[in-house]
Amino acid sequence: IDQFRALSDGTTGAVDSETKAVRGDGTSMWLHWSATAVRRAGGELDYFIAMFNDTTARHEAEVAAVKNINVLERLNRLKSEFLTMVRHEFRTALVGIVGFSELMRDTEQLDLPTVQGFATDIYNDGRRLDEMLDRMLDLDRAGADKVEIHLVAVDLGAAVGEAVVLARVSGGLHPITNDVDPHLPWVSGDAPRLAQLLRILLDNAIKYSPRGGLIVVSSRTEPGQIVISVKDHGDGMPPDFDDQLFSRYQWSANNPTTKVVGTGLGLPMARQIVEMHGGRIWFESKAGVGSEFHFSVPMQTTRDVPVEQRMTPEAA
Repeated sequence: IDQFRALSDGTTGAVDSETKAVRGDGTSMWLHWSATAVRRAGGELDYFIAMFNDTTARHEAEVAAVKNINVLERLNRLKSEFLTMVRHEFRTALVGIVGFSELMRDTEQLDLPTVQGFATDIYNDGRRLDEMLDRMLDLDRAGADKVEIHLVAVDLGAAVGEAVVLARVSGGLHPITNDVDPHLPWVSGDAPRLAQLLRILLDNAIKYSPRGGLIVVSSRTEPGQIVISVKDHGDGMPPDFDDQLFSRYQWSANNPTTKVVGTGLGLPMARQIVEMHGGRIWFESKAGVGSEFHFSVPMQTTRDVPVEQRMTPEAA
């Protein structure tokens, strides 16, 4: 109205505008319109000429383009973070591999225990690189929906017990307590993937616990599901770090989690496994006290699965 008023009183000779409008059926659209005042010989206003163009398609294309730019910027940022993380991990492992290899090559006299110690460090660094590559491939397949899980009835209590035994072997001076109910109901799950999930959480607890810090694995039963918890006594995660912690390739030089050597891919992989089972994963943390990770898995009654499809950790 103000624009046409300006045309009427001669303040302006033409107006041009882009506006959102509503069609007769209630749907919205974008209009680009222009108007000009036509006057009589004496200068008084005779009529307006107005032209309207539907620019909805252009606006939608512009919005899509902005979204695509935002996605590309996010992907570029993730790529940079991922490359930074990979570079850090490879350099950390390669420093050990190259350093100990040079010592073994250049030192003339080394006793057998020293050589075995160097070889063990080289082996561990090599395994770390291999583990990182495996997790990268797993995450890539999961993101592309190429990972298949085969749900059967699994003895989760036995699976946890097996994972704890293996973690005690590799955990060094970290005592690990298994408080999981040995008579837990069976769950519907993929036994190898659940074993991988437990290994990730226990490895994570070992990494972030101080030397000799206690790690406790426990369980509780909720309606229709079982919750497994892994508690460490490290520095604890920031309480606002939940979304970042389970995001792919989340890495930053200032992240408190990266003070410890690790692949940075374990927890995102853990989340993928839990979500593929129809459960959820979360954590509770308190600075200076430690973090406790929880995940849930739906229960499975034994009568729902044939005997030949029931699986224990040993069978997996």
